[in-house]
Amino acid sequence: MANTLNQNDITSVSSSPWLKKVVKRRHSYYGGCRMRPWICNNNGEFPPRSRCCGNRCVNVVSDRNNCGACGIRCAFNRQCCFGLCRDINWSILNCGKCGHRCPYGVLCVFGMCGYGDAPKQKPLHQPPLSVKPVQPASSV
Repeated sequence: MANTLNQNDITSVSSSPWLKKVVKRRHSYYGGCRMRPWICNNNGEFPPRSRCCGNRCVNVVSDRNNCGACGIRCAFNRQCCFGLCRDINWSILNCGKCGHRCPYGVLCVFGMCGYGDAPKQKPLHQPPLSVKPVQPASSV
């Protein structure tokens, strides 16, 4: 039975900082997509949804840290919807989540369609105005 060490054993057993750095550098060079960016677009989509950003494949259509392209970060109150940073708290086309549309004439407030609107009530039943009141019969 041979005594073999794999990469994890070398980094955990070795006390040499140089050896740890060499093994880590070699691992990051061969792993990831930096040297092979085409592996991120394995579906052949155009434009590609996934791109190589920071040596890893990311979905640039929905990733808040890489929205539309590598390195474009959405602000804390925005979400990446279809490659564009959108405020999903107030957008009637992306209300609460990407692609959720509010009905015509209804506003998006705090990520909810029609939040705070008065509920639509049916009018109370009223008799028609053309009906005359009934007169009591007179006794003769």
